[in-house]
Amino acid sequence: MSGTLAVSCVTLGLERCARTLEPPRVERAVARVLGSRTRPAAVAPAREPLWTREYTLTLISLHLFFLGWSLLFATLPLYVGDAPKWQVGWVVGGAFGVASFTARPLSGRLTDRRGRRPVLLLGGGLTAAMLAAHALTRNPVALTGIRLLTGAGMCLYTTAALAQLADVLPASRRGEGMGWYGVIYTLTNVYGPWLGTAVADVIGLRAFFLFPAAVTLGATVLAAPLKERTRPLGAHAGRLISRAALLPTTTFLALTMSFSVLMAFLALYVTRRDLGSAGLFFFLEGVALVPARWVGGTMADRWGRPAIILPGLVLAAVGMLLLGLVPHTLAVYLAALLFGAGFGLGHTGLTILTVDRAAPEERGAAMATFALAWDVGTIGVFALGFVGDAVGFPALFVAAGMLPLLAAGGFVGAVRGRPSAR
Repeated sequence: MSGTLAVSCVTLGLERCARTLEPPRVERAVARVLGSRTRPAAVAPAREPLWTREYTLTLISLHLFFLGWSLLFATLPLYVGDAPKWQVGWVVGGAFGVASFTARPLSGRLTDRRGRRPVLLLGGGLTAAMLAAHALTRNPVALTGIRLLTGAGMCLYTTAALAQLADVLPASRRGEGMGWYGVIYTLTNVYGPWLGTAVADVIGLRAFFLFPAAVTLGATVLAAPLKERTRPLGAHAGRLISRAALLPTTTFLALTMSFSVLMAFLALYVTRRDLGSAGLFFFLEGVALVPARWVGGTMADRWGRPAIILPGLVLAAVGMLLLGLVPHTLAVYLAALLFGAGFGLGHTGLTILTVDRAAPEERGAAMATFALAWDVGTIGVFALGFVGDAVGFPALFVAAGMLPLLAAGGFVGAVRGRPSAR
């Protein structure tokens, strides 16, 4: 009940803020920062329908697919818990990350060449089969191959599904549509790990893997009737890396690295300094993240993409800096709310901007390039880890907090120099 009340309060606050601010004033403020008048990427004379059959099916399919993934968060480490710690880390994250990083650009090219639906079905089917295959063995060596194929399947599905989602969104409501995608994605992280643990407690860890496999298969079956809006390139090569997505991707990288620092080091920091609960920190982050994605998408349609990207970067930076500079329990929880809201706004705005800048026939490559920021950000946290070893956790959080500020400066410079970046 308290969690629902907290989400409602944050949502109400954001909605009141959005109603209080007048669009012309926001546009003028953004224009002063960017050096010229900036308006949303697309303005339609009439309100176009958002909840079409294709959009709704794609959204439900994505929700089920991400649910299948989140079910493993708390169960997979237990499944291989008897192995050495480095092998647990490799099976849970390392092998999956290597496959994801390697397959990501190829998934974009394949999506543009062969079409969204075939790649989506291939990726979903492969992922479901590999999730079921987890039940065959606990051996870390055997699981390595299974996790590599799982990562490849997830790359294929997510790239194709996000390209399909971008294709079916009306231009005038693209922000709102992507905002709802952010909400359904985030919600799976809220209840998926708990549901996975509950099911595993009832039927056992080995049989449990048939459950996420069935959920993922359901996501794939739901996507089977989808109709494509963009003609595949066919024999044309297609791009591995989308140049149109480079600005949003490099900007988003600052957020993914900060997020990875939190995932890797926040629990250790608050435990050793007795600064509260890491679980409550991530809960509060989610409380701010969900409404920020929802409201942020609509704000992006009204005021333009930079109007939510820049505040998002600043809020995320302030949250990280607060962690490093104010060692107090209340500051830790306030930092969770600030970072959650900032990440939600920034990620939503940059996702929409990626779609805006990419031609329809190159959206597969664009979405794959943008998703690379997650993979590179996860790897980059190791470099920041050396900072933590050398100067401690507070300096590590300060260094991570500077990244979104630097990204904001680079984003403003790029947009000032190139109007199409808006």
